[in-house]
Amino acid sequence: MNYNLEHYVYINLLKLGHEVKFHGYKDRLGKLANFVRMTITRFKPARDLANVIWLNHINEEIKNIAKKFSPDLILTIKGEWVRPKTIEWLKKELGAKTALWYPDDPRFFGSLVRYIAPEYDYVFTASKNAISRYKELGIKHVYRLPFGCEPTVHRRINLI
Repeated sequence: MNYNLEHYVYINLLKLGHEVKFHGYKDRLGKLANFVRMTITRFKPARDLANVIWLNHINEEIKNIAKKFSPDLILTIKGEWVRPKTIEWLKKELGAKTALWYPDDPRFFGSLVRYIAPEYDYVFTASKNAISRYKELGIKHVYRLPFGCEPTVHRRINLI
């Protein structure tokens, strides 16, 4: 089982009856996933290098999946591997609305989020304090979206 936010969101959108296509980094990178994710989140030079080596291919894959699926909404969680040009293309070519949920604010605002967030139609953050920072970037639709839980995982258990 994947114990990450993206997986929980995917599961619950399906439970609510939505048709969902999931494109996750763990599916592609296996054991290297967390290392790669943390590196490209924290260091812009590493993200620039990843663009050349790997992210261009991943972003073309995302476009191809979206062309076949024709989504109404593209929800990106964290978004460290979705290039702003890809989001721009998805909006222009498919007419899809785009939303970024960045739950780790304000930790990586300077190293990642300020570069990717402006391309999205909507931005959601877990941090009340980050809302003003997004608005300073010119983002009009920014909202606080606090964490929830996945009841099949996050529940009380009796230890005794």
